[in-house]
Amino acid sequence: MHKDYRILKSAFKHGITEVEIDYALSDKNPTRRFYEMHDDEEGNAQDMVVAYTGTRPWAVEIGLCYQSNENVVFHASKISPEFKKQYEAES
Repeated sequence: MHKDYRILKSAFKHGITEVEIDYALSDKNPTRRFYEMHDDEEGNAQDMVVAYTGTRPWAVEIGLCYQSNENVVFHASKISPEFKKQYEAES
C-alpha cells in the first residue's frame, strides 16, 4: 500500500497502531469520514478523519495535516465526544 502521509510519533500516544491508522485512512474503509479542522500555526489545512478500524469496538479519530511538502498524521485516539456526535449524526 502506498502512503501519501507520514505518521509522527505523537500519533501513537494513545495506543492506536500504524495498521489501524492505515486502515482508517484507506480508500477501502467504508466507515471513513473527513471533518475539516482549523489550520495549524503555519496555515496548513487539517482534517480529523473518523473511522472504524475493524480491531476495536469504537471508532478512532486521526488528525491529518496537509503541509506543502508532505501530509502528516499527528494524532490518533479513540473518538472524542465532539467527533462522535458529528459522526453519528451522519450515519
